[in-house]
Amino acid sequence: MKKKVITIDYRGTTREEVFKTFESAKEASEYYKVSYDSVKKACKKNLANCKIKHVAFLYEEDYKDVVVDELYLNIQVAFLEEKIFRK
Repeated sequence: MKKKVITIDYRGTTREEVFKTFESAKEASEYYKVSYDSVKKACKKNLANCKIKHVAFLYEEDYKDVVVDELYLNIQVAFLEEKIFRK
């Protein structure tokens, strides 16, 4: 079964550029021109490590109860904590 993928592009300037939903990891990998395996691995990791370059990849079903704006901030906080405190 294909899992929907949410992406958060930290270089986007509009809501439509920042938040995107794809029907599968393959579709997201083709759009961002990164390997399919990399996207699948990023989707399975924790919030601090779900980014590939400037784009965060998440399985929608794992975060269905969370508002995407909140995810945007949670990923940034987790990423910074990881870098600063090595949690």
